[in-house]
Amino acid sequence: MYNWQYSGYGDIVNPASCGLTYILHCADGSSFPGCPDAVYASPPGTYVLFLNEPDQSGQANMDVADAVGLWQQYMQPMGDQGYKIISPACTNSPDGFTWIQQFVSQVEQSGGWMDGIATHIYSTDLSYATSFLTTFIQTFPGYGIWVTEYACEDYSGNNQQLDADGVSAYMTGLSSFMFENPAITVSFGFGFFTQPELQANNVNPLNAFIGDNDEPTPLGYSILYPS
Repeated sequence: MYNWQYSGYGDIVNPASCGLTYILHCADGSSFPGCPDAVYASPPGTYVLFLNEPDQSGQANMDVADAVGLWQQYMQPMGDQGYKIISPACTNSPDGFTWIQQFVSQVEQSGGWMDGIATHIYSTDLSYATSFLTTFIQTFPGYGIWVTEYACEDYSGNNQQLDADGVSAYMTGLSSFMFENPAITVSFGFGFFTQPELQANNVNPLNAFIGDNDEPTPLGYSILYPS
């Protein structure tokens, strides 16, 4: 269960009653200074994720040096108090990959640390997605990898989306790859939404895990309850 904002999914499920750990993601640099207080007030808080897509102008949009400064000021003290602190999550673009490499290197050089390194992966090509994640894992040996967003979505600008069967094959194949890879600590499909909610987020609605009746879709069942 994963959210970018301070609020949980209280209208759907109580994470604590299900034995789940609520994971909070501080969405952007402008709201981040208020994030530590929100984490401390949000039970049960164990993991804290840093900036959302700082390599993107429409998201956190921050250079590496500024992000490292915020990490040292806000995240590292939470890590010292026992929270598990996770890196920013960049896109799977070349710029995003370069950004996270520089961030991890500068944090390490400053004497800091993190409990995991996050990334996003959007594609309609399963072989590309698994190759990207394999390279990502090899680039950060010894770290647990957090895939905090993944979906079958074409962001190339050509809008070459797959049909329902294609989305299902891609998502179940990628989910199986991540589930079976011990270097990947956790993964969150960008699908804990209904189809209209996905459309509002510019993601192929066939990735939806939740139907209009608030029950899992067939895809949702295959991802949430793998055989």
